[in-house]
Amino acid sequence: MRSFLILGTLVCAAQQSLGQCENSWALESAQTNLGVVAGHCTAFDEVRGVHVLLRGDQVWEHAGPKDQWRLVAEGGIPPRGAAGMCWDRIRHRIVVYGGEGGGGKYNDIWAWDGQSWEQWTDGTGGPSGRSYVAIAHDAQRDRFVMFGGYDSSLQGDTWEWSHQLGWQQVSTGGPEGLYAHRMVYDDERGVCVLHGGYYFFNRNETWTWNGIAWTLASSGNGPARYVFSMAWDSLRNQVVCFSGTQCCPESESQEEWRWDGGSWSRCSDVLEVPGRGYTDWSYDSWHDELRIVGGFGMPQGQSERVALSDAWVNALGGILNDCDGDGIPDHVEIANNLACDTNLDGLPDQCVCPQDLDCDGSVGMKDLMLLLEQWGMVNANIDFDEDGVVDFHDLLWLLRAFGPC
Repeated sequence: MRSFLILGTLVCAAQQSLGQCENSWALESAQTNLGVVAGHCTAFDEVRGVHVLLRGDQVWEHAGPKDQWRLVAEGGIPPRGAAGMCWDRIRHRIVVYGGEGGGGKYNDIWAWDGQSWEQWTDGTGGPSGRSYVAIAHDAQRDRFVMFGGYDSSLQGDTWEWSHQLGWQQVSTGGPEGLYAHRMVYDDERGVCVLHGGYYFFNRNETWTWNGIAWTLASSGNGPARYVFSMAWDSLRNQVVCFSGTQCCPESESQEEWRWDGGSWSRCSDVLEVPGRGYTDWSYDSWHDELRIVGGFGMPQGQSERVALSDAWVNALGGILNDCDGDGIPDHVEIANNLACDTNLDGLPDQCVCPQDLDCDGSVGMKDLMLLLEQWGMVNANIDFDEDGVVDFHDLLWLLRAFGPC
């Protein structure tokens, strides 16, 4: 029988202070089955627990430790590189915007559900087609935020897209025209964080977008680079950057940096990993890992910059609480609306009061009706005694818990 007891040690572990630069880099593969790859984009599917990488029109996936990159789809989306990619925490989709390919520069939006692509918009009424663009999903407002990129010149406009309103240009202020910058959504502070990029030289400004206006959050004390890797570390609530290209002349750094919402901290340089640009990495919130593959840089022992085919993983080693034992860390379930957290203690409500099916803080008639709707069916969230079916025994569990949690 599943235990919903929350051990004191578990709570203490969830509250412990994590360091800024827990690093444990390891070579995952000197030659991946992807082969040489650069100009791709990648993001992590937090519901299925896989990294998703788009190269041209090929979708590759990687499920973390002991897995390898697997080709899962080809076609279904016009081939492209230098696109923007992000995770939609509301609809649980990998979302791709823009990029360039045989059809020129794109301004369309596509969504990957783990099996097939769906085109959400062909770009009508939206920004110009562009490459080296940045996009992030503001989950609090349910808006896809797009900034900058390159069409035939550098762009400095801000657009938002939603299923309800379509495209809206929301700002022409803020950062100067940029390309090859990065942007992620900070769900701890409710802002999009944009950093770096190229505007006549590599930039090191950090900007935040709150849905109304841009704010210059930092200038001069962060990494100055473009075509670098940046991801949101949801366990530590930090932005983490690695490597990228510096100009001029062009060269790739081996620096790792973290942004805590107020300032940048430089971690020790990752000398074992060849510096690289024109790549991307994603944060595996199921295993607390950062994974990077390919790019363009100079391998150790060589004197020329080339396209790369290696893969590296940084196992950060943080404590991932999973109170219901379903394999998905608690903070990931809460962030993706797979679990309720009505008292905001960082623990899914079902671990303390599993019979509260409607997440209102008590067990009552609504919960009873939800159970009866699933009578005789297989539903792990309502099968309290884990006998494989919702039945009389589960009804007794619910009735015993009637009242406030």
